[in-house]
Amino acid sequence: MLPSLQFTEFHKFLVSAGGLSMGTAAALPVFLIKTQKASLVKNNEVSDLSPTSKGALEIQQNQMLWLLKSWPFISGTLMLAGMLLLIFGAAIWKRRQDVLNEREASEIRRTNAEEEKLRQESAALLRAHREPLEEQLQAVEEKAREVEQISERGPEQEAQPPDNSDLNKEARESERAATSAEFWLDSFEIPSGAPKNVANVLNYLRIEERAIERIGNMYKGDVDVSRQVRLGDARVDATFTSLSSDLPNLVVDVKYLSGSFHQIRSKVEEAVLEASSNSRAVTEVSKSIFRPVIIFVTPPTKDSDARYIVDNVLEQVLDDMREIERPPLTVIISRMDSLERLTVDPSWFRSSVPYIVRAD
Repeated sequence: MLPSLQFTEFHKFLVSAGGLSMGTAAALPVFLIKTQKASLVKNNEVSDLSPTSKGALEIQQNQMLWLLKSWPFISGTLMLAGMLLLIFGAAIWKRRQDVLNEREASEIRRTNAEEEKLRQESAALLRAHREPLEEQLQAVEEKAREVEQISERGPEQEAQPPDNSDLNKEARESERAATSAEFWLDSFEIPSGAPKNVANVLNYLRIEERAIERIGNMYKGDVDVSRQVRLGDARVDATFTSLSSDLPNLVVDVKYLSGSFHQIRSKVEEAVLEASSNSRAVTEVSKSIFRPVIIFVTPPTKDSDARYIVDNVLEQVLDDMREIERPPLTVIISRMDSLERLTVDPSWFRSSVPYIVRAD
């Protein structure tokens, strides 16, 4: 930030006086040349003048002769005086400006130090509110059941939203439900002999880790991340406390979308309300503003029902809830197999209205 320049009335006076003096020194020769031309009289004209006029003309010519001899000294003196006034004014202005600049720089350093202290305190508070390990495992198991439901649902349970031709496609009936579920679970290396619920927990942890890692890459290490934070009834998958003023603080939740049309709509509504509530809770505790972010993960196939549904219902849900007061949020929709290619842009988190990103 450039320092502000400040001038007092005394500085303005010195500059004005110096400029006037130097201008006068430059204008004096021009004045003398014009006056000399006006005072030239021919000899035959002098003889016609009265004695009084002759005396006045002689005095004028003597004065002009003196000025012509003295003007270099007069102009030089005025020019030197003007330069001295300008230099003197510049010197005392610089001395005063240096003091003001140092004061401004000190204020900026103090403000930056306070902001840094606030960021560190916010990060420490959020780390202190991490869930106990037992509660973390319980929450992960609850979310992992959604992965299990995908593998267990049959063709008759495929999501079919009513009265929507884009979502009611007969080509996406029986085979694709099982194929989508298989691809979801086969995408990761599961330890041989692991119980089914353990496999689902591992799936969830790895997918969540990938999603949160994509967000963390945006900060290039200049961030403090707290995982599995609980503040009263509010629970978030991760908080990102930026250690730089250029990037925002974020509250991130990873959600899986599966089930029927009405189940997914209910999950989307619940996720939006929960994200807003979580953001307010984190902001209240940390005394810093945190923007809510929801990452909706859908099955990996491009024709996934969950993806079709969320594309159609998300904006409708946000419109229906527009009258509810809530902080602006960012929604990222990504297929599970697209998380590795997801590149997060800081501009996604600067909008003052809900911002939707379809990552694939």
